[in-house]
Amino acid sequence: MLNNNLHTQDNYKPKTNNDWQLHWVDDQPMLFSQSHEGLHLLNPVAGFIWTCCDGKTEVKTIRKALQEFFVDSQDEVAEDLLNVLELWQEQGLIDFNFPDKFNYDNTILLVGSARSGTTWIAEIINYDNKYRFLFEPLNPAKMDIVKHFYDRQYIRPNDQSSQFTKPIKMVLSGHVYGKWTNRQNSTPKTNKILIKDVSSHLFLKWIKGHCPQIPITFVMRHPCAVATARIRLRGWFSHDLEEYLNQPELMEDFLAPFKDHIQNAQTKFEKIIFVWCIENYIPLKQLQPNDLYIIFYENFCIDVEDEIAKLFAFLGDGYCSKDVLEIAKRPSSFAVKHSAIKTGESLTENWKKYITVEQLERAIDILALFGLEHIYGKDSLPLVNHSSEAFLS
Repeated sequence: MLNNNLHTQDNYKPKTNNDWQLHWVDDQPMLFSQSHEGLHLLNPVAGFIWTCCDGKTEVKTIRKALQEFFVDSQDEVAEDLLNVLELWQEQGLIDFNFPDKFNYDNTILLVGSARSGTTWIAEIINYDNKYRFLFEPLNPAKMDIVKHFYDRQYIRPNDQSSQFTKPIKMVLSGHVYGKWTNRQNSTPKTNKILIKDVSSHLFLKWIKGHCPQIPITFVMRHPCAVATARIRLRGWFSHDLEEYLNQPELMEDFLAPFKDHIQNAQTKFEKIIFVWCIENYIPLKQLQPNDLYIIFYENFCIDVEDEIAKLFAFLGDGYCSKDVLEIAKRPSSFAVKHSAIKTGESLTENWKKYITVEQLERAIDILALFGLEHIYGKDSLPLVNHSSEAFLS
């Protein structure tokens, strides 16, 4: 929720939408607009807040003024401030002016294919709720700040255009909020940010170049496991390959040699395998082993204690083994009822019963097109002994 965010972003400067004007009728504050239907009735606290939203006054200053004016209810009005600002932002009544400089020093980025275990691993990292957890804030279908992006947007590493630079930097520095991205945020006061994302594969090199201090954790899971999980969740995911073909720079830089193969994909299963290949091929081609930390989902399932130790060592953070293992044993908050962790089946093998031998062979053929067959094959476990062997650069 927004109230969790703004406690740590007191330098936000809310600015009212000029279409809406504050009027008082018999001591009742209300918002009226000539270009919008309806009225917004306000209580006295909200009326006071509205008069402070000039785009110049910071949230912390508004809070102090509220508490000085409403002396008998200081805690209540401070909470009201944050709730009101969240509501108004969602209703389009206000926007925010943000600082000119963005800080990423306390941000962690966790990226992986949808249904690859990213939520589970993010919850392990945030086992003690020390992070503000941003859930998929770069999802164009859910977040207005990136609604002009393709679902899987490609950005060249040297691109400086504001259409990409501003929204991504706002997200990475935590200047983003809303019900979608804060759905799992339970930390009211922290400057540490954990971003869990499934949309940024094709501009991770851009992120590394522009925000090198952000540690990137990259989750990989067997493509057939990802495919079967997505297929069983009917209608949840888009597998439109045209969005890749419609990005000229992406085609020019990477996908032109694969165009015919991509266009000839027929079944949903094939299309998902191609999606998996594209969103893993490009970062593994662009980046170096010291640019990101690869987690293989299967290894995490088999030897969770060792993998947790290595993950927290990469993050440079200590942890309580007992507490984090308790979280690791639980299904993620997005595990569905037929997930292996809920049915008691093998976390790494259960996908095999949902595909045919022919489908498995076809998947391996597609991986081979991209040079990824050395990472995953017919077995459920990764074929590489060390994550550095996965890179293609």
